[in-house]
Amino acid sequence: MDATAEASLSPASRLFPFENDIDDFPEFVEAENQNTLYIRDLDYTKREIRLLRFEPGQDYNGPIRLYTRYTTLDVVKNLYEALSYTWNNPIPKGSRIPSKSSQTAVEPPYVEIFVNTQRFKVTPNLYFALCRIRQKVATSGPHPYLWVDTICINQSNLQERTGQLRLMGDIYAYASEVIIWLGEE
Repeated sequence: MDATAEASLSPASRLFPFENDIDDFPEFVEAENQNTLYIRDLDYTKREIRLLRFEPGQDYNGPIRLYTRYTTLDVVKNLYEALSYTWNNPIPKGSRIPSKSSQTAVEPPYVEIFVNTQRFKVTPNLYFALCRIRQKVATSGPHPYLWVDTICINQSNLQERTGQLRLMGDIYAYASEVIIWLGEE
Protein backbone atom coordinates (compact mmCIF):
# COMPACT_ATOMS: atom_id res chain seq x y z
CA MET A 1 0.00 0.00 0.00
CA ASP A 2 1.43 3.40 -0.96
CA ALA A 3 1.65 6.36 1.45
CA THR A 4 -1.31 8.17 -0.16
CA ALA A 5 -3.60 5.18 0.19
CA GLU A 6 -2.48 4.58 3.78
CA ALA A 7 -3.04 8.25 4.69
CA SER A 8 -6.65 7.98 3.51
CA LEU A 9 -7.36 5.16 5.97
CA SER A 10 -9.13 5.94 9.20
CA PRO A 11 -7.06 5.58 12.40
CA ALA A 12 -8.99 2.39 13.23
CA SER A 13 -8.20 0.93 9.80
CA ARG A 14 -4.51 1.59 10.31
CA LEU A 15 -4.62 0.12 13.83
CA PHE A 16 -6.66 -2.93 12.79
CA PRO A 17 -5.72 -3.63 9.16
CA PHE A 18 -8.25 -6.38 8.52
CA GLU A 19 -8.90 -7.70 5.08
CA ASN A 20 -12.45 -8.41 3.98
CA ASP A 21 -13.99 -6.11 6.55
CA ILE A 22 -17.68 -6.90 6.95
CA ASP A 23 -18.59 -3.42 5.68
CA ASP A 24 -17.07 -4.40 2.33
CA PHE A 25 -19.66 -7.17 2.01
CA PRO A 26 -23.14 -5.64 2.37
CA GLU A 27 -24.63 -8.69 0.68
CA PHE A 28 -23.02 -10.85 3.36
CA VAL A 29 -24.52 -8.87 6.22
CA GLU A 30 -27.98 -9.18 4.72
CA ALA A 31 -27.63 -12.86 3.77
CA GLU A 32 -30.44 -15.17 4.83
CA ASN A 33 -28.60 -18.40 4.08
CA GLN A 34 -26.84 -20.05 7.07
CA ASN A 35 -24.06 -21.16 4.71
CA THR A 36 -22.89 -17.53 4.43
CA LEU A 37 -21.77 -17.43 8.04
CA TYR A 38 -18.19 -17.71 6.85
CA ILE A 39 -17.29 -15.56 3.84
CA ARG A 40 -14.44 -17.86 2.89
CA ASP A 41 -12.12 -20.53 4.27
CA LEU A 42 -9.06 -19.55 6.26
CA ASP A 43 -5.64 -20.08 4.70
CA TYR A 44 -3.40 -21.84 7.21
CA THR A 45 -0.28 -21.17 5.11
CA LYS A 46 -0.87 -17.41 5.52
CA ARG A 47 -1.61 -17.87 9.27
CA GLU A 48 -5.08 -16.41 8.80
CA ILE A 49 -7.60 -16.22 11.61
CA ARG A 50 -11.06 -14.78 12.15
CA LEU A 51 -11.66 -12.35 14.99
CA LEU A 52 -14.93 -11.18 16.52
CA ARG A 53 -16.25 -7.78 17.48
CA PHE A 54 -19.39 -7.07 19.49
CA GLU A 55 -22.00 -4.97 17.74
CA PRO A 56 -21.60 -1.47 19.20
CA GLY A 57 -24.14 -0.06 21.62
CA GLN A 58 -25.73 -3.31 22.66
CA ASP A 59 -27.91 -3.49 25.74
CA TYR A 60 -26.47 -5.96 28.27
CA ASN A 61 -29.68 -8.02 28.24
CA GLY A 62 -30.17 -7.84 24.48
CA PRO A 63 -29.18 -10.53 22.03
CA ILE A 64 -25.48 -11.13 21.52
CA ARG A 65 -24.44 -9.93 18.07
CA LEU A 66 -20.91 -10.49 16.82
CA TYR A 67 -19.22 -9.74 13.53
CA THR A 68 -16.17 -11.47 12.07
CA ARG A 69 -13.04 -9.99 10.56
CA TYR A 70 -10.35 -11.83 8.63
CA THR A 71 -6.68 -11.13 9.31
CA THR A 72 -3.33 -12.81 9.87
CA LEU A 73 -1.71 -13.53 13.20
CA ASP A 74 1.35 -11.43 12.48
CA VAL A 75 -0.74 -8.33 11.73
CA VAL A 76 -2.79 -8.46 14.94
CA LYS A 77 -0.20 -9.57 17.48
CA ASN A 78 -1.27 -8.18 20.89
CA LEU A 79 -4.38 -6.49 19.38
CA TYR A 80 -7.01 -9.07 20.37
CA GLU A 81 -8.10 -11.15 23.33
CA ALA A 82 -8.58 -14.92 23.26
CA LEU A 83 -11.20 -16.76 25.27
CA SER A 84 -10.44 -20.14 26.79
CA TYR A 85 -13.48 -21.76 28.36
CA THR A 86 -14.85 -25.11 29.42
CA TRP A 87 -16.98 -26.75 26.77
CA ASN A 88 -19.29 -28.37 29.29
CA ASN A 89 -22.55 -26.69 30.10
CA PRO A 90 -22.60 -25.65 33.75
CA ILE A 91 -25.64 -23.48 34.30
CA PRO A 92 -25.14 -21.41 37.45
CA LYS A 93 -27.69 -21.64 40.24
CA GLY A 94 -30.27 -18.91 39.82
CA SER A 95 -29.35 -18.35 36.17
CA ARG A 96 -31.75 -19.04 33.41
CA ILE A 97 -31.26 -19.69 29.77
CA PRO A 98 -32.49 -16.59 27.92
CA SER A 99 -36.10 -16.54 26.85
CA LYS A 100 -37.42 -15.50 23.46
CA SER A 101 -37.52 -11.91 24.67
CA SER A 102 -33.73 -11.66 24.40
CA GLN A 103 -32.20 -14.92 23.18
CA THR A 104 -33.74 -18.16 22.03
CA ALA A 105 -33.04 -21.36 23.94
CA VAL A 106 -32.75 -24.08 21.34
CA GLU A 107 -32.45 -27.79 21.84
CA PRO A 108 -30.92 -27.57 25.28
CA PRO A 109 -28.05 -27.29 26.03
CA TYR A 110 -27.65 -24.59 23.35
CA VAL A 111 -28.36 -20.87 23.22
CA GLU A 112 -28.61 -18.88 19.99
CA ILE A 113 -26.52 -15.79 19.39
CA PHE A 114 -25.98 -13.91 16.13
CA VAL A 115 -22.76 -13.95 14.13
CA ASN A 116 -22.78 -11.79 10.98
CA THR A 117 -26.59 -11.61 11.37
CA GLN A 118 -26.83 -15.41 11.25
CA ARG A 119 -28.16 -17.52 14.11
CA PHE A 120 -25.36 -19.49 15.77
CA LYS A 121 -25.72 -22.08 18.56
CA VAL A 122 -23.37 -21.93 21.55
CA THR A 123 -23.24 -23.73 24.87
CA PRO A 124 -24.70 -21.95 27.90
CA ASN A 125 -21.20 -21.65 29.38
CA LEU A 126 -19.92 -19.81 26.28
CA TYR A 127 -23.07 -17.67 26.27
CA PHE A 128 -22.47 -16.57 29.88
CA ALA A 129 -18.79 -15.85 29.11
CA LEU A 130 -19.82 -13.66 26.16
CA CYS A 131 -22.35 -11.86 28.39
CA ARG A 132 -19.60 -11.02 30.89
CA ILE A 133 -17.25 -9.84 28.16
CA ARG A 134 -20.04 -7.72 26.68
CA GLN A 135 -20.64 -6.24 30.14
CA LYS A 136 -16.94 -5.32 30.28
CA VAL A 137 -17.28 -3.69 26.85
CA ALA A 138 -20.29 -1.66 28.02
CA THR A 139 -18.49 -0.34 31.09
CA SER A 140 -14.95 0.15 29.79
CA GLY A 141 -15.47 1.43 26.27
CA PRO A 142 -14.19 -0.03 23.02
CA HIS A 143 -13.02 -3.58 23.33
CA PRO A 144 -10.29 -5.30 21.39
CA TYR A 145 -11.19 -7.98 18.96
CA LEU A 146 -11.93 -11.40 20.42
CA TRP A 147 -10.98 -14.90 19.33
CA VAL A 148 -13.23 -17.80 20.33
CA ASP A 149 -12.46 -21.20 18.83
CA THR A 150 -16.04 -22.43 18.39
CA ILE A 151 -17.04 -19.33 16.43
CA CYS A 152 -13.82 -18.27 14.72
CA ILE A 153 -13.08 -21.71 13.28
CA ASN A 154 -15.53 -23.19 10.79
CA GLN A 155 -16.22 -26.40 12.70
CA SER A 156 -17.76 -28.11 9.67
CA ASN A 157 -14.56 -27.71 7.62
CA LEU A 158 -12.06 -30.42 8.58
CA GLN A 159 -9.17 -28.84 6.65
CA GLU A 160 -9.73 -25.48 8.36
CA ARG A 161 -10.05 -27.09 11.81
CA THR A 162 -6.79 -28.97 11.28
CA GLY A 163 -4.94 -25.85 10.11
CA GLN A 164 -6.26 -23.75 12.99
CA LEU A 165 -5.30 -26.45 15.49
CA ARG A 166 -1.70 -26.11 14.25
CA LEU A 167 -1.90 -22.35 14.94
CA MET A 168 -3.59 -22.67 18.35
CA GLY A 169 -0.42 -22.13 20.40
CA ASP A 170 0.37 -18.92 18.50
CA ILE A 171 -3.25 -17.75 18.61
CA TYR A 172 -3.15 -17.80 22.42
CA ALA A 173 0.47 -16.56 22.63
CA TYR A 174 -0.20 -13.57 20.33
CA ALA A 175 -3.31 -12.44 22.23
CA SER A 176 -2.94 -9.33 24.37
CA GLU A 177 -4.89 -11.18 27.05
CA VAL A 178 -6.24 -14.71 27.44
CA ILE A 179 -9.53 -14.78 29.29
CA ILE A 180 -9.96 -18.05 31.21
CA TRP A 181 -13.64 -18.81 31.81
CA LEU A 182 -14.59 -21.72 34.07
CA GLY A 183 -18.18 -20.59 34.62
CA GLU A 184 -20.22 -18.10 36.63
CA GLU A 185 -19.51 -19.74 39.98
